[in-house]
Amino acid sequence: MKAFNFKEYQEQARETAQYPIIGHGVIYPILGLVGELGELMTAIETRKRRDGSREGIMKEAGDVLWYIANLAYELEVEIKEVQVPEEFKVTDYMLDRTIMAYAEHAKKVFRDHHGLFTRYEEEEHISKILHSYCAFLYAWRLDIEEVARMNIEKLRDRKERGVIQGSGDNR
Repeated sequence: MKAFNFKEYQEQARETAQYPIIGHGVIYPILGLVGELGELMTAIETRKRRDGSREGIMKEAGDVLWYIANLAYELEVEIKEVQVPEEFKVTDYMLDRTIMAYAEHAKKVFRDHHGLFTRYEEEEHISKILHSYCAFLYAWRLDIEEVARMNIEKLRDRKERGVIQGSGDNR
């Protein structure tokens, strides 16, 4: 089993976090996570048709990791490292379902509990998301450290050029 220093990545991700706080700090990261999941699924479909690149999947996987890190930060969920198993069960590969289930959970927290998230529940959800994320990377033979490094390099470059906010990969 390999350990990934999530805390270090999260600190680096926070250096590039420039997003609006809309009512509650978790709203933007949740919406971003769901949006990036869609972009990741599109990159996968493009790759399956043979006209997409593995690098495209890595870029989108990096963006998903960035939103997971910032969501955990906003929820005050402290994760120091992620243990990346050497193998996974077939049921672990459901990153899309895990993230969508979390979005549904968050909706209910806002609706039924006025946005009062409980730390224990959120730690459990973030752990499940990270586990599914690692299983996804494993299935695509992607290294979490390489994905994280590429993501931070991309975002630092954008920040230095003053184009961190906006849309599109080519900014």
